[in-house]
Amino acid sequence: MKTGTATAALVPYMTATIAVAVWMVIGATFRLDPNSYLLVGVPLVIAYQLFVRRKDLGALWVFRSTEQVLGKRSTVALGLLLAVAPVTALADAWKAGSTAAVLWCLCSLAGAPVAAWTISRTSPRDARSALPNVLSVVLVGAAVLSAATATSGGRLFPGLNDLPQVGRDALLFFTVCFILEEVAFRGAIDQHLSDSALRGARCWLSAIYASLLWGLWHFPLVFRDAATSSTATAVQVLALHLGIGGLLSLIARQSGSLALSAGAHALLDAWRDALVA
Repeated sequence: MKTGTATAALVPYMTATIAVAVWMVIGATFRLDPNSYLLVGVPLVIAYQLFVRRKDLGALWVFRSTEQVLGKRSTVALGLLLAVAPVTALADAWKAGSTAAVLWCLCSLAGAPVAAWTISRTSPRDARSALPNVLSVVLVGAAVLSAATATSGGRLFPGLNDLPQVGRDALLFFTVCFILEEVAFRGAIDQHLSDSALRGARCWLSAIYASLLWGLWHFPLVFRDAATSSTATAVQVLALHLGIGGLLSLIARQSGSLALSAGAHALLDAWRDALVA
């Protein structure tokens, strides 16, 4: 590989690292709560997509051009259905008077039509090819989360009475993934890194690096409390997100859109919250 080509291949890695570092510095400096920290990513992702990747915003969610598999009416109906959970959550957050929670719910609501549009543009054939990895990351991820929670004195499984809440949370997390976190790391960063590494070892290296950045991104949240700071915790956070993130990247690349990786991410987040509730 020529020196100029090698340098050009490193540019996406450098810009992705800088973007995540800026995000982390903001979170650590202002000791932001999880919702506020996530919300900081909205302008950062938009700027990254438009001015670093120089691609339109639609490419954050649909990575390969494909025929629309749902008609306009079906897409609108799906968007309205997906909006039900965010609307109810928004009402609850408004009553609670939490500005960050209200903004988070608004992002979830905004993600409903985007999710419907993304699903309408996802090839069924590509989706089927990614399903084994979706099942793998959900089952393995849920098992790891359960084991970690049980080890720290929590529950191994949610109770039967918690299952409706798990479903509601999964819907909320699914739509918000199209605006927060998942769109940043699989929609923007991973796609940027994979643009010049579509085959072979470099494909996996780019997915691993995107997942490493995702794991590091959690540090300002994990270590907000000095009592939780330890080398062992840092290693656990990185290992968990490297494994899950690598599979989520593979799912996004196989399916050609954010739909399935967002679904897997949402299910894991809902499972985690049910365990610690």
